[in-house]
Amino acid sequence: MKKLCLLILLISWYSGKAQNQDSLIRILKDQFHLDSLRLYSKKRVSFDFQFDNRNSFIRNQAISIEGLNPAILVNGKFRYGLGLYRVIAPYQTFKSSKKTSVSGDDVITNRELDMYFAMPNFRYIFLNKKWIQAGAELAIGFGMIDYTIKNEAETRVLVHKDGLFIPSGAGVELVLIPIRWVGLGGSIGYRKSLQTYDINADFDGMYYSYGVKVFIGTIYKDLKFRSWRKHLAESIRAVSR
Repeated sequence: MKKLCLLILLISWYSGKAQNQDSLIRILKDQFHLDSLRLYSKKRVSFDFQFDNRNSFIRNQAISIEGLNPAILVNGKFRYGLGLYRVIAPYQTFKSSKKTSVSGDDVITNRELDMYFAMPNFRYIFLNKKWIQAGAELAIGFGMIDYTIKNEAETRVLVHKDGLFIPSGAGVELVLIPIRWVGLGGSIGYRKSLQTYDINADFDGMYYSYGVKVFIGTIYKDLKFRSWRKHLAESIRAVSR
């Protein structure tokens, strides 16, 4: 009889322990599920960051423009950004279109351009699917230009201009997303200077860009999710001991 009572007590104890373990594991899994839903749910307002490198032309010479474009994204459709840019490609050593007063021949000149500008911009994302995104952008900004033309030997300054630069632009962008973390993007548009300096007319024209886009927000969420999942597995093992 004593052995039977002891057996019943042991069975009750193990049964209670198992029920407690099951309850704790269920609580851990439910909390993980809720946290994951909150992590991946679409938020009304979120932060977005892009490297924005563009290619363009000044007097038919190709240049490259390097930039950063942080932004606030509203409802996944409206992007309010601030682009910060500078010219990084060489802009020099080509024939001037003006004739010399003595020989009437073209002359070789060296042209140096420093240009820095900021462009507040608005983008409407009219297509936002898992594998593809597309949007239209409007922008207007301000910056500074320092433009120098020297003779071929760079011993004499022929022209020097500096001043305020007020660029504006409009364009469209298409991004293909073969994997969650990385996209292949391309854009095309038209840039127009709103200032009246003679030099600014040289910057009116088409621009285009292409390159790899890294989705930092998606990377952050996925890494956080994996960390939570690892912690859940460790917690379940600890409870089950």
